[in-house]
Amino acid sequence: MTTHKATPEPADSHRYSWVAFLRDTLDFFVCALKYYEELLSSEVAEIEDDPHLKAFFTEEVRQEIRFDRGQREAARTRQWLEDSLAKSTDKFDCDLGLDHGTVRYLKSVGLLYLGVLKQRRNALSSKPNVTTHLLSALDRQITLREEQLATQGIFAKASVLPLLVEQELLTNVAQERIDPLGQSVAHARRPKPVMIDSIEILDTELKRRCLDLFNQFEESGQSERHDTVVTEATRILEHRLRVLTRSTDAATGADLAARAFAGGTPAIRVSDIQGEQDAVHLLYRGVFGFIRNQVHHKLLSDLAPERVVQILGLIDYLLYVAHTGAPSESTNTP
Repeated sequence: MTTHKATPEPADSHRYSWVAFLRDTLDFFVCALKYYEELLSSEVAEIEDDPHLKAFFTEEVRQEIRFDRGQREAARTRQWLEDSLAKSTDKFDCDLGLDHGTVRYLKSVGLLYLGVLKQRRNALSSKPNVTTHLLSALDRQITLREEQLATQGIFAKASVLPLLVEQELLTNVAQERIDPLGQSVAHARRPKPVMIDSIEILDTELKRRCLDLFNQFEESGQSERHDTVVTEATRILEHRLRVLTRSTDAATGADLAARAFAGGTPAIRVSDIQGEQDAVHLLYRGVFGFIRNQVHHKLLSDLAPERVVQILGLIDYLLYVAHTGAPSESTNTP
């Protein structure tokens, strides 16, 4: 979960003189561009196989509209990346200079390719004897790429180019219909993630109120409501601190964290080492100030399911820490 300032998007001509890319990131874009080339080739093949469309696109028309422009652009960009990788074989990263228009193009092709990978992941998940280990690994990689293209570095403020007709064009690359319903790759969704068992939620209330909610949103395809799960989890944390500090007023968030853990006589002492006690206070204050406040004050529709589960695991641990602390006998809370 990240926050970005609403700064204007740079012009396509804006030049990034030096950007460091991990090699596996560029490998991903190379694969994405190869897929896009296949998609464009399949379109040309369909034109050539249809006598009416082929006759309609005369040679003069093809030259005028630069019929193969998309293929040549994809091939040129892919070759550029492959050459850059070949020059940096002894390094884990690769330094590139590129303009913002190229950033938008790479982001768009990458998101298109992720749609294909989601469809193939979905097809794989419907087969018998598929291990959760394999699906979890696929989910993790898909999420990492989605986050990278949506929120990281130069890609965060790059808008998407509509590579598909209104992002609804059905794809049949290599005569394959990956999704039995013919769903567009632009709207491909993963089924319910299998990584839910990778973090054990021990707090009974958190598990009952949040995991059920999380599973409900996953099964119904309402991933845009993941922030509701985080909201509920932080409400539980606030309520628990209110109970443990015996607070009867309307204190919330940072005030409850200070009341519970700050000062010389905190309501809950978790360490006799003052530096550790201060750090615990800052930990809870950070969770309320960053995680809790974001979902309480605005709608967040880009929370990956893996990140939601990680946040639930963090809240579960914070609930545990609060209960392990020794209550102060001298605490006088409202």
